[in-house]
Amino acid sequence: MTKRSIVLLLLILAANPLLAQNNKDSVETVFQFPRINTLGFRISPELQTGNLGGKFSMFYGGSAMLTLNRSISIGVAAFTTGRNIQDHRFGTPNRDNLNVHYGGLRVEYALNPQKKFHLTFPLLVGLGMARTDTTSSIQPNPFVRGRFDGPGSGNSRSFLVIQPGVHAEINLLPHLNLFAGVSYRIVGDAGHNRINLPAVDSPTLGQLQGLTVSAGLRLRYDFNVRRKNSH
Repeated sequence: MTKRSIVLLLLILAANPLLAQNNKDSVETVFQFPRINTLGFRISPELQTGNLGGKFSMFYGGSAMLTLNRSISIGVAAFTTGRNIQDHRFGTPNRDNLNVHYGGLRVEYALNPQKKFHLTFPLLVGLGMARTDTTSSIQPNPFVRGRFDGPGSGNSRSFLVIQPGVHAEINLLPHLNLFAGVSYRIVGDAGHNRINLPAVDSPTLGQLQGLTVSAGLRLRYDFNVRRKNSH
């Protein structure tokens, strides 16, 4: 073997690991997962309003989520009407009080979150509870103790909820966003329907779902988890 052949062989052996590494990095697969470059969290107080049981109603709540690469968030969310809403009429002349609570898993995708104005697409999947009581002619104040206090105080029904939506979002400050948008609350029967007061009407599943308008603030913080190459 000549000296030139030996040098050529050594060069091929030396280049082989580099070629193998490049081939490994360039392998194509059916499922490819993005590298996690940043982690963060989002805390978002939120107001929602829409039709509930035939009446304009407000929901108070929000979400807390972990965020990957500033775009994909996953966490929990919960909303409530508060103590109760008066004077619902579920297709009958009766004046009924209603309170609704629901919550569950929330995932959200932000499209171009680095832009000043961008869109996000939230999705909530969870469970809820609707409870009804009747307005008393002796004590019409629904905030007095004794209404919705403990088991047996009214009728209740549980429901499944799926709530997809779309939000327009503005980056106000480095760690503060403002958002507003619409969503649609889809509900289904969760198998629990307790009747303690037969004379009190309960909302149907159709009366618990509907279009919702929402607005809120988003407190956010992100930090890098991958070190930059020094070379």
